[in-house]
Amino acid sequence: VTLALNTDDAMRAIGSQFAVEYYELRNGGAIGVELVETNFATKGVRAIAFVDAVALAPGQAGRMVWVRDR
Repeated sequence: VTLALNTDDAMRAIGSQFAVEYYELRNGGAIGVELVETNFATKGVRAIAFVDAVALAPGQAGRMVWVRDR
């Protein structure tokens, strides 16, 4: 499974306690992939949301919102 995270065009909103980041995910593989929050969680991440879909078909893209400690 090849899943690309586009950080070049990432939008960020940074407050006093949290940073909100918006990313595009693209499935570059030949099979579908299920998006699971725990696969993206790291220390300090408070919430993850998949805006467009929770599964991506080959070639399909979707957006992810990531809220983390500042």
